[in-house]
Amino acid sequence: MTDDNAKPDGGLTAEEQAVVDEIDENNIDFLRLQFTDILGVVKNVSVPADQAEKAFTEGIYFDGSSINGFVRIQESDMRLKPDPETFAILPWRSDGESGAARLICDVINTSTGEPFEGDPRYVLKQALEKADEHGYEVNMAPGVLPVRDGRRRLRDHRVRGPRWLLRPRPEGPPERRPSGDHLHARGDGLRH
Repeated sequence: MTDDNAKPDGGLTAEEQAVVDEIDENNIDFLRLQFTDILGVVKNVSVPADQAEKAFTEGIYFDGSSINGFVRIQESDMRLKPDPETFAILPWRSDGESGAARLICDVINTSTGEPFEGDPRYVLKQALEKADEHGYEVNMAPGVLPVRDGRRRLRDHRVRGPRWLLRPRPEGPPERRPSGDHLHARGDGLRH
């Protein structure tokens, strides 16, 4: 049995190859490799679409010192590692003859080869892992979240922007399950 996502001899996974094929099929000229700075502002590095395979296998290097909150000039070399699951064609930049697409990337510290600890995407992944370890299921959505309050009444919490709902997983270990209310988070912290 073979793993479809295994990289044969440093090549592309099946998912990465599917993205490269879709780029060719849709006449994509440019890729926007997106990431966010420490304040959550979306940044991108544009590369010609023929660099897609290199982006997946080696990553695309950039100067991290030019991004607010990243690193000092002495530690400036960083690498973008695209996530093939985030591939999307930008409809406002596609006319049938040419187009652009985006891939959301993880930021890698080139001196250590590890994920950059100041990358908000990495921080989110760590938070999701920690919530999972403690038996929580994390749901995110904009707008209205139905949440039970302390008296077990179902209420709609009208909120602006993305919000989180932390709910104990039913299958989580009993000693890890919190008692009582669900917790939901807003930009300014957790609320009961």
